[in-house]
Amino acid sequence: RLTVTKTFTFDQAKLTQQQMLELVPDNFTINVHSDQHSYLLQMKQKTDEDDISLPGWDSVSVSNEEDTSSITFTWGLDVLAHTYTIAENNADVTNYTLTTATYSATNYKGTTSTGSINNGFTVPCQTIAEDQEGATAQQQANLTNTYTQKTANLTITKVFEGLEDLTPE
Repeated sequence: RLTVTKTFTFDQAKLTQQQMLELVPDNFTINVHSDQHSYLLQMKQKTDEDDISLPGWDSVSVSNEEDTSSITFTWGLDVLAHTYTIAENNADVTNYTLTTATYSATNYKGTTSTGSINNGFTVPCQTIAEDQEGATAQQQANLTNTYTQKTANLTITKVFEGLEDLTPE
């Protein structure tokens, strides 16, 4: 099992969950693939009509009640014994600048790696027999994008005309 979490963090606090969901691009995806198998993760909740054998997000949550500046999606994937490459697509958010895109990944041996998402990263996965002593079937990939709201500068120039006539005596 590979658990993938994706967190979008916005510098503007006190956004509602609905506002954050609307900021996440409709075409944002995470591609999890190996030479034998692949998943395309989308920001779409499963419905009763969806094929439950295909991955969709299992949960979505706001970080906590006081800090409503981030939203997290979680998927649980049944993986094969392969090395998976994880990459995201279409991460641009309207009116925000992507300031950092980082990951942390923990493989089946418990080894954790971290870095910039850039063009993707790899997670070696293994299928573990339930009776295999000391092994863990929990493999984790956490992706975090941090966004800063775009701002603009506005310069106002005030021009006075005809002030000579208003000079005090």
